[in-house]
Amino acid sequence: MPQTYITQSEEWLLSFLPAGQFHAEDRQLYHDHISPRLIRELLKNYDHEEAIGLLSYVIERIDIRHGKAKDRRLKYELACYRSWLMNIRGQIEANHAPELAAERRTSFIETMKRFVRQAHP
Repeated sequence: MPQTYITQSEEWLLSFLPAGQFHAEDRQLYHDHISPRLIRELLKNYDHEEAIGLLSYVIERIDIRHGKAKDRRLKYELACYRSWLMNIRGQIEANHAPELAAERRTSFIETMKRFVRQAHP
C-alpha cells in the first residue's frame, strides 16, 4: 500500500472528527451516520486485512496526536474517535474470523492430502 494513499486516507478519516462540536449525547447519531459510509469506503478498495491495517495505522496516528494535544476537549474527542475506530476494527475482525478459520482449515486439509499423496504415490 503506497504511503501517500495512507496519508490521504488518514486525512479523510480524521476529517470526520468535528472540531469542538463533539458531545457524548451526539455520539450515537454521529457514528450511525458515518460508520456505514466509512466501512463501505474502506472495504470497496481493500480486503478486510488491508482495512484492518489501515484502521490500525489511523488509530496509531490518533494516539500520537492525543499525546501531543493540550486541550482537554480535543483529547476527549480523539479518545472517543479512537474508541469508535477500534470498535469498527473489532467488528471487521469478528465478521471475517470464521472465513479465516475456514481458510486455515481448508489449507491444512489440503496440506495433509498432499503429504498423503507424496507418501503413497
